[in-house]
Amino acid sequence: MEPIFSPLPQINRIAALIAGLFLALATAWQAGAQVSLVSAQPPNGATDVPVSASMVFTFSAPIDETSLLVTAQGGFLTGSLVFSANAAATSFSPSWNETFTVLTLSYAGDLPSGAIVSWTINPTTRIFPLMTEDADPVPLTSGSFTTAGGGCDPDGIPDDLGNVSLFKVLTYLQTSTTAPVPKTDELPAFYASVSSPVVNGVTGATLTRPGNVNTVMTPLFGTFFTSAEFNTQAELDAGYPNGSYSFSLSRDSGGPAVFQMQMPAASSYPPIPQVSNFTAAQAVDPALNFTLNFNALTGATGSDYIGLTISDTTTTILSAPDLCVPLPLAKTATSFTIPAGTLEAGKTYTVRLTFARTFYSSTTAPPDFASFGALQRQTVLTIATTGGVVVPQPQVTGAGFQGGFFAFNVGNLVAATTYQMQYSTTLLPGSWQNVQAVTTATPQPIFDLDSNENTGQRFYRVIKP
Repeated sequence: MEPIFSPLPQINRIAALIAGLFLALATAWQAGAQVSLVSAQPPNGATDVPVSASMVFTFSAPIDETSLLVTAQGGFLTGSLVFSANAAATSFSPSWNETFTVLTLSYAGDLPSGAIVSWTINPTTRIFPLMTEDADPVPLTSGSFTTAGGGCDPDGIPDDLGNVSLFKVLTYLQTSTTAPVPKTDELPAFYASVSSPVVNGVTGATLTRPGNVNTVMTPLFGTFFTSAEFNTQAELDAGYPNGSYSFSLSRDSGGPAVFQMQMPAASSYPPIPQVSNFTAAQAVDPALNFTLNFNALTGATGSDYIGLTISDTTTTILSAPDLCVPLPLAKTATSFTIPAGTLEAGKTYTVRLTFARTFYSSTTAPPDFASFGALQRQTVLTIATTGGVVVPQPQVTGAGFQGGFFAFNVGNLVAATTYQMQYSTTLLPGSWQNVQAVTTATPQPIFDLDSNENTGQRFYRVIKP
């Protein structure tokens, strides 16, 4: 059988609710059992793990997939499954087996090479726990593994350095072959941030801009930042004009580190990025290489750079340049080739193309920091792939007891397609029983004639045989 989705979330939720409210014997099939993590792959302590490996967690009971929140250490939120900061939380894509006892996490791109990747289920600081469908939390469990390789850093900057950044950013939107226009939901902005090195951390940061205006930067999880948005570029450049920007950094030991960056005039902004084969990018064959063409970063020198990211609604699929893949993207480039197999068929992706005119770049001034200052223009657009079949999700309404039997209405089905409605009392493999076959797209009621108010808890799904 080929599941369309199993169990169907809407039906599962409704069935569980009805079971809790109306069935006299609504005790969970695993009531009283202690849920546990049965196994983790790669196993705890594993070494030389391929950077392309997926992570697989097996649990002793069905998990409520809505309680899964994957985050990284040091982020704004602490989720129910937390990875070390060297693994980007947004790059994990979760999938479940049909019993919701096995979680597979695929990683977009490669994991960091030669690195220790750690994870924790239900850390004490989580905002809500990973739990079973019977609301039993999974015990706090941790593990780690070491990936193969080493000596590769995607940006070539040592990981033990802190970071000091100073940017003005203008964002544009391209929706056709015509010139990009200012993106109204991403206003012209100023950003400055400071993060600590591994040794002798930063305890406070102050930024002084032209006019002797001091701003005490806001601390958040070891990073200090300040930012401002404006309605127009002119307002941004007036509020944060060219001239001297001075950072004063307090440290765990020793005196404060003080250094300056010189913000150039507004005439130094790079050109607005624009994709020249926009139309072709709306029909990309994902099985083939596709070259995205764009205008040049004219006058690129020194540490000026071009950056490109491709993402779907939840995950960064590709980021260039990346020295480890490798995915080169020179500052003189006018095109970038998306490798075959990177994108999926029948999907739309967001592309962000950035041109940066760098006015400050150093890994020694101040010592222990990688410091950057740049004027950026970035253009956001979508690309789409051909192929793929969009399968409508059946819609469930009206769940409840009718004439003494549990019933629900199912619609949004594909015409001339056979569907089978099934139930299970345990969600275990081999436990699913047929309820009724449907061969029409017309919405209709489904009756479970083996049920009544005293049957006990049941879960329902729709499959395509």
